[in-house]
Parts: sequence; C-alpha cells; structure tokens
Amino acid sequence: MGILRTDRVSGLGGANAITGSAFFVGGKATTTSSDYNLGTDDFTIECFVYFSGKNPTLGTIFETRSSTSASDGFLLGRFQTSGHENKVEFYTANDYRVTADRTVENDTWVHIAVVRASATTKVYVDGTAYSSTYSDSNNYSNTEIIFGKNAPNSDTHQLIGFISNFHVVKGTAIYTANFTPPTNQIQKRSDTVFLGFQSASDVTREETGKIITFPISGAGAVSHGPDTSKGPISSRFTPNSPVGFSTTTDVGTQFGSTFDGVTTFDSQAYFVPPGGNTRERNRGRGLVMAGSTPSGASTGIESIEIQSSGNGVDFGSLSAVTRYNGGAASATRGLSMGGKSPSVNTIEFVTIANSSNSIDFGDLTQDRRYPSPVSNDTRAVAFSGYAEAPVGYNNIMDFVTMATAGNATDFGDTTNTVTNGAPVNSTTRGLMCGGGTPVAQENVIQFITIATTGDAQDFGDLTLARRGMSSVSSSTRGVLSGGYAQPTGTNVMDFVTIASTGNALDFGDSTVATAFKPIGQICSRTRGVFVAGGYPSQGNVIDFATIATTGNASDFGDLLVPIIDTAAACSDSHGGLS
Repeated sequence: MGILRTDRVSGLGGANAITGSAFFVGGKATTTSSDYNLGTDDFTIECFVYFSGKNPTLGTIFETRSSTSASDGFLLGRFQTSGHENKVEFYTANDYRVTADRTVENDTWVHIAVVRASATTKVYVDGTAYSSTYSDSNNYSNTEIIFGKNAPNSDTHQLIGFISNFHVVKGTAIYTANFTPPTNQIQKRSDTVFLGFQSASDVTREETGKIITFPISGAGAVSHGPDTSKGPISSRFTPNSPVGFSTTTDVGTQFGSTFDGVTTFDSQAYFVPPGGNTRERNRGRGLVMAGSTPSGASTGIESIEIQSSGNGVDFGSLSAVTRYNGGAASATRGLSMGGKSPSVNTIEFVTIANSSNSIDFGDLTQDRRYPSPVSNDTRAVAFSGYAEAPVGYNNIMDFVTMATAGNATDFGDTTNTVTNGAPVNSTTRGLMCGGGTPVAQENVIQFITIATTGDAQDFGDLTLARRGMSSVSSSTRGVLSGGYAQPTGTNVMDFVTIASTGNALDFGDSTVATAFKPIGQICSRTRGVFVAGGYPSQGNVIDFATIATTGNASDFGDLLVPIIDTAAACSDSHGGLS
C-alpha cells in the first residue's frame, strides 16, 4: 500500500477551523489568575458572541474584577436600557461607558474586541470601531474574569447565547484600526493570558493552562438552564462556515480533510480519504416536550438518540406546564408550539444539541392546542388545532422562520376544521394526515408547499380514519403509526410518498395499539421512532422502524416518564432537513 500523505491540513473546515463554543443559559463561568492584572498597559480582549435571548437590562459577556470587588475592573455586554437597546458597551467601574453604536440583534454571530492602545480604549464590532472611544488611564488590577453574568448574579444581567474563541492578550493592542475579523480558530500568542471556549466537547479547556470553574449539581455533573447556580456547556455551534453553508446552523466541521497540493489520488497507491461533507454528523437527537403524565401536565423535556435504541434521558424543561402542544425543528432548533393550560399561543425553543431549559420564541396567531407543525431548514408551519370556545376546531395555518425568534404570521387555511392530525414533510412539502373534527375521526390527507403561503390542498386518504397518530418522515416517505380510531386506539401503520399525491398504503403494525401520541417527528432520514404513550396504554413504550422498508415496528426502549396524553416531539435530522 502507498504512503498516506500527511501534509498540514488546510482549507476551511480543516485544522484551523473555529471548532467550538460555550453555550450560556443564565449561568456563569469564572477563571482566576494574577495574569489578568492588566495595569495601565495596552491590552486586547476579543471573542465571538451569538445572542439567542434578551435580558431585561444587560446580557453580560464578561466582567473583570479583583478578588474582593469590581472597583478595578470593567464589563462588556449588550445593554437594553433606554437609549442603549441592543448596543454592545464597555462599562468601567468608575461608571464610564464606551458604546459601540451599532445594533446587535439576536441570532447572528458577531466578533467583538475591546482594545486599549496608548491609553485609548475602543470597542470593535465585526472589525469596525464605532463612534465612542475612551481616554483610558485606569489601572486595572484584575484577578478574575466572570463569563455570562456580572458578579452580583442578577437575573436581569445574564447572557443567553454562545461565546466562542475568547482571547485575552496582555501588553499588546492587536487591532489599532478597522480590521477583518478572524475566520480561523484563534491561536495562542506569547502574550496570550487566556484562550478558551474553542472546544466542541470540553467547556473547561483553556490553551494557557488556566482553570475555568462553574457551579455544579450532584457528584461533579454540570447542570444547565436559566439558573444562577448553573454553568455553560460546550457546543459545536460556531461562527465559522464555508460559503454555501449557513453561519447560524450547527453543522460542526463541514468538510472532510483537504490536502495541500493534492487534487487527485491513485487509489492503488494512496489511501483515499472519504469525500463529501460532514453536515449530518453529530445529529440524530429527538425530543419529547411536556405533555400529560401520571402526575399531571408536565414541563419536562426528554431526549432520545435515534440511531441507538435505548431509554429517554432528561434534557431540561419548558418554561410553563403544558400539554397538547406540537413540535417542529430545524437542524439546530426545536420548537414547542401552542398547547393547553388552558389553550395557549406560546412558542418556545431549545438548541437541540445542548441540554437546557427552553427560551421564549414568540406567539402563534391564535391560542390553540393540538397544532400539527411541519418544518424544513428555514420555516415551520403549524396546521389547525383546537381553540377555546367560541372558536373550537379551526382551519388556521401560521408560520415562523426557524432561525429568527418572533411571532407567527398567517399562512393560509386547511381544507377542513380539524385537530390532532399527524405531520410529515420533505424539504419542500408538508402534509397533515387525518385528525379529528367535531363529529368524527378523519382520513383526509392535505398538503402545502412550505415555502409558499396559501391554502392547503387535498393529497389523498389514510387507510383508516383516525387522529392522534405518531408520525415520521424521510425526504421522500412519511409513516403514520397508531392513533385513535373510535372507540379505541389502533396499531395500524400507513405510509405515503410525499412527492406524489394519492392514498396511503399499509406499512405494518406497531408493537402496541395506542393513540394521542406526541405531535411532531422523532426521526432521522432513515429511521423513525414512535412514542406510544397516550390512550389506552398510558405507557412509556418507544418503537422504531426503518422508514424505507415496510414491516412491523420493533421495540426501541422506554421514556423516563410515561406520557398519557399528547406532547410535542421533534428531531434535528428529519426528512425536511437538507
């Protein structure tokens, strides 16, 4: 066999790509060292930040302070006070602000640098120094850096978002004029005193040997969520991305290794590395969110690893007790839409790769339970549902843009007033299958083109009229399992070819006859996972099937907590995602 060429890997996605970040949801991390005593010298502090939620007053990126007070330190964050909304500011202990006069909204990566050069401090956002500067002769006798929260631990001063490649240089102003932000992972210099939050797997990793600490819960286990006692977790969500890939999509390392100077391989003489990209790697997680349990309506979120049979594990919580909600997802985000406590219009989201509690996303156009959402990379559309009297069953459809938090917008109308249908989708088309009307269970299947607003159209019929099914889809096929076929649940499984209108065909049988399963999809593009739960079993059974191959479902594992009525479900690798 020939020699594997091992020249230094180059190119975007190669050895120098920005590879990791730390995800903060209200907690903090701390590092302590005399190296952080910046004195009156020049310095550079830089990082990438992604705000995914707003705090009432301040989203703190970091604060420096001595071991006893903040009187010799400073703070950097995004303010929400009057006249400073969404502005990044450098705020000193003697109450002087340096404002970067540029709006920084949620859901976008920005590079931020604070630089003191010759006793003048500037704040750069994406390489541009905005209007305000500071004649800065302060003696910063820092010994501590606190990330994600200022020292008083105020709930109004928490960061909700990501920090990547946090870099502190002592004695040098790296940037003295406007510049192009780094596109590769920042490398340690001889004058670097801190370089962290670069690892996709270890939030404590720091390149100069410093220790990063954060509160823990239990025997050494890190806890996560909007709580002052909880710390960040590592993430693959990073600002760097090759052309053609979204910079707000967690795709990890997008390309395989590229070898400098090699464009072709003789397969008889060289070991040939696999081609293509790794966009699908590190995905395959499904979530079940809230729903009714034997103890009542829940806030709990459980996660399931789709390719590995096993039981559900704790993920976090929704902000409010709810049930009868519907789920949708992009490759990075999971949504819980609507529900009952009583009927609500709430939309909440989580980052699927990171166990945590939910964050507010916005509102549906109308309060309702049992919405049936379909989604692709960019958009989620919620089909119909049931609202409080006098509305009742309805034909509403509304949509949101997955990457941008905000309220839903009208999409069109369904073909009938129906609730609790089963959603399936490809990258372009969404279907709602079956459901319940005021008088009967439905066998109607209807469809929309997700990118184009308008009314739903007839697709075909199910093999059996029913509602409360569990559903999954690949990019070509949707599979519907179980459901309520009056007067009881069923183990029938149907399938449809999403691109071709027509009636459903028999797929096989589920392991248990049950109804009122989670609304949404837990699946990769090859395997579907069906949470039984619901009526009449009131159980925690999980089945799975290979979507491309008809046949009976097989046992997958169990939920931590049985679901006795509808919850929301979603996954980061379903058939609607490219």
